[in-house]
Parts: sequence; structure tokens; C-alpha cells
Amino acid sequence: MRRSSYQIIILLTAIVGFANLGYGQEQDSTKIALDSLSRPLIVPVDSTNALDTLGFFNPQDTNRKAKPAQSKSFIDTDIIYNAEDSIPKSIDGGIIELYNKAVIEYGEMKIEAGYIRIEFDKSEIYATGLADSTGKMDQKPLFTEKGKTYRSDEMRYNFKSGKARINKMITQEGEGFLHGEKIKKTGSSAFYVKDASYTTCSHEHPHFAIHTPKAKVIPGEKVVTQFAYLELLGIPTPLMLPFGFFPTTDKRKSGIIIPSYGSSQFRGYFLQNGGFYWAANDFFDLTITGDIYTKGGFGLQTASSYKKRYKYSGSLSGRYNLLQFGEPEFAAFVGGAFDNRSDFNISWNHQQDAKANPFYRFSANVNIATTQFYQVTSINPDQVLQNRLNSSISFSRRWADKPFNLNIALNHSQNNQSKDLTLTLP
Repeated sequence: MRRSSYQIIILLTAIVGFANLGYGQEQDSTKIALDSLSRPLIVPVDSTNALDTLGFFNPQDTNRKAKPAQSKSFIDTDIIYNAEDSIPKSIDGGIIELYNKAVIEYGEMKIEAGYIRIEFDKSEIYATGLADSTGKMDQKPLFTEKGKTYRSDEMRYNFKSGKARINKMITQEGEGFLHGEKIKKTGSSAFYVKDASYTTCSHEHPHFAIHTPKAKVIPGEKVVTQFAYLELLGIPTPLMLPFGFFPTTDKRKSGIIIPSYGSSQFRGYFLQNGGFYWAANDFFDLTITGDIYTKGGFGLQTASSYKKRYKYSGSLSGRYNLLQFGEPEFAAFVGGAFDNRSDFNISWNHQQDAKANPFYRFSANVNIATTQFYQVTSINPDQVLQNRLNSSISFSRRWADKPFNLNIALNHSQNNQSKDLTLTLP
């Protein structure tokens, strides 16, 4: 019985010992597991390693490059940046700040500004100008993408999606300039512009423009607007359009021609050469434009050019003006205080290609106008001073197996001073 009691005591002691040993082993394995998880969090990170994790090159390089590790904000092109002054870096926040003449390039995109901030967590670039000693904003952002340049006051650009938000943008589209208060750029090349103005005036604050609440711009192709109206010196006018379409491509396309703005002592303020251009095809086009003056009077012009390869080419134009000079209330006074005058001009030029037909030849050079047309309408000194207008139309025919030829010509000569007209018939 005593022996059995000893055996029971020894067995219980062994069980308790193994239990304690198992508990100790379980505690050790837990400690190892915790250490394996915590070790990366307590390893010291020096500045060099931090820069390497963000992919920065030697800070002493003239052009620095940044390429973050592949993650949800992965980018596949180096970001090249530089600035004349300091370049502070936030390691934890993944932010780089560039001050004074800052430049950043990413693929086909380039931004130049007084201040640029790169935020890698957002895949975003923020740019704005710097205030000079007088408080005036200087070094405003200059954004270039695919050869197109955009000036602005402030912008944000997502280099992952290609989207952007721009404040107060100015850019050249075709032969005109586009101004916008707030601009949203999609991932494609399209821009959506709020409070847009399109003008041929190159001033930062244009003297005249077509203004619209909203516009869509496809760079190098077209500008499409909502309801639009003409502005003069920032003042809306009653001249309105239900919509606007302005082709900005280098290729020929039909579209509205923006008028030019000016003033004259005798005719008042005016809009000139506004109208429509029709590109019918590669061989024919037509332009219809008009002028209007605040002191009364108007002008209408039409011009067309044509060409058939290896056959002929030419141009035809006509113009009619009804102009008033001075004030109508002075019409009863002698001395030319008021004048109401109408003038016109017709021009035609036609040339036959030498390869068209070796036996036929036809050409025309016609210039007909009223005696004071150029003095009233032209600003070209040579045209204003010319006293004589000449025209000629000729046709010739020869036969290869005949001993004779046929030549027919019609000539016109006009003296603008004496008002003599000479016409020579065939």
C-alpha cells in the first residue's frame, strides 16, 4: 500500500513537471513570435536609408530623381526635379517641397513654378507662384504637356491618372487665346473650362473676347462652348451666339472667325473681319466676313480660293462698304463734317498650270474698285497711294498642225485721281 502511494506521488510530480515545462516552452514561442513581428518597427532608420526607400538619388545631383517603391501608387517613370533654393523633404509623409524656380518633369509633362510640392501618397503635384517683395505673385506655374503650354495661378496634377485642376489658365489654341477661371483636365487630353473666354487679343486682360459659362477644349482640335456673347473691355454686349465652335487644328476646318477690335476717330469703335470660314474640300474654300462701326456703317466681304492639281488655281474676292464719317447732325453744314459713302472692290486671279494643256492658255488678273476704295478701307500705304488700277484677261490657242494661232485679250485701266477709265476689247 505504501509502495503504491509513493508511485502515485512520483507520477503526479512528473505530470506537474511536464506541465510546467510545456508552459515554459509555450511562453518562449510566443516571445519569439512577438519579436519577429516587432523587429522591423524598432530597427533604427537613418536618413540615408530613408532616402533610399523613397528612391532619391544623391542630394548633391543637379537634377534629382524620385521613384517610389511599387505600391498602390506605383509609377513607372522617373520624376526629375530641381529648384534654385531649398528642397525640404518629409520622410514620413512622402513629401518633397521645391522653392524658387522649381522644375519637375514626368514623362511628357513638365511644370515650372515658384513653389512645387510633390505628395507621393496622393500621387499628386501642387504648384503655385511666390510673392515678391511688393507682394505681387511671381513665377506662376507654367504647365507643358505634349508640346502644349498652359499658364496659370495655381494647379494640382495627378501623375498617376493624368488628371489636373487648374485656376486661372491662359493657353494658345490655334490662332486665338483661351482664358479660363477654373479648369478640370480629364485623364484624356480634354479640358472642361468654367468662365471661359476665347480671343485673338494677346493681352493678359484681352480687349475683346467671346465669353461663355462653360467650354470643352480638345487641344489642337477644337473649342466648343455653350451660350456665348461678345465682351468688349470686359463689358458684355448684346451680340450673342447660341453656341460656339472654334476649330484650332492646323488642318483646314470650317468654323467661326473671331473679329478684331479697334477704334477710329471718324468711325468710332468697330469690329472687323468677323464671320465664318467654310472648308468645302481640299480644292475649294469660302470665307464670309463683316465689319460694323458704332458711328454707323458696315462692310461685307467674301473670298474664295480654288485649285485643281495640274489644271488651274485661283482666287476670287469681293467687298462692299457703306461707311459714315462724322456726326449725322452736321450733315447740313458745309465743309465735309459728315459724309455717307459706299465703295466696292472685285478681285480675281486665275492661272492655268503649264502641264494642263500645251495648246490652250487662259489667265486672268482683275482688280476693279471705286476710286476712293483703298483710301477709305486700306491701311496699306502702297494701296492707299496707288493711283491706277489695271486688269487683264487673256486666252490663247495654237494648233500643232496649223500655221496660225489665236490670241484674245481684254484690258482695263483706271486712274483714281482723274477718274478716267480705259477699256480695251478684243
